[in-house]
Amino acid sequence: MATLTRSEMEAHVRLNLGNRANITEANIIDWLNFSLEDMTEVFNWKAMLDLDTNTVKTRADANWYAMPQRVKDIFNVEYVDGINSRTLIYKKPDILLKQTPHPENDGSDIPFWYTWQGDYLKLYPRASLAGKQIQIFCLKWPERFDANEDAKCPLPRMEKTLIARASWYGATTLMDFKKIQVYISRYNKGMKRAAQSETNISDFVLRYGTQRLSARTEQEGLHVDLAGAGVTI
Repeated sequence: MATLTRSEMEAHVRLNLGNRANITEANIIDWLNFSLEDMTEVFNWKAMLDLDTNTVKTRADANWYAMPQRVKDIFNVEYVDGINSRTLIYKKPDILLKQTPHPENDGSDIPFWYTWQGDYLKLYPRASLAGKQIQIFCLKWPERFDANEDAKCPLPRMEKTLIARASWYGATTLMDFKKIQVYISRYNKGMKRAAQSETNISDFVLRYGTQRLSARTEQEGLHVDLAGAGVTI
């Protein structure tokens, strides 16, 4: 099945709501975006996984780096420099601050630890070499629907569920109680089916993706059980 575009999904929502003349395109795009936000807040989907290799490059003697846009969570950070490449260990911001209160006085070397605060990534120790790639394996919030771009649905194979949720938002706005019950039921069933289908290829995404940063320890990183084999990142 081909992935539906924004305009195609909009047409389905409009039809579900009876093609009412008082429903604008802006209304439906808002409802689609609300639905997209709902679906990605409660669950992490494979389509949200991303390996960012271009945003962060080291600068000599720098600690702070701007993060890629729309990052929801970080799974793995790697410093890439041939035989000197290494997976960095996560530390909570307060722990790293206590242990390294004055990083500017500690010299520079190959980074060993990282932390994440707001829109910034902090490496310690400071990188001694500039231009080295920092690979970030992460979850990213999907791009929002935009009236000026007829983009495809950012969650492939989940268009029906998004349409049902957006139709529920529309029915709620219109106070159409019969449609409210119909489309909330379709949404709930769609979410259940989609969540089950995400585990067919590999169940690590469910167990891995839903681990929040609090699951990481300052010494061990995030422990993931891949098909019964313990892996520490």
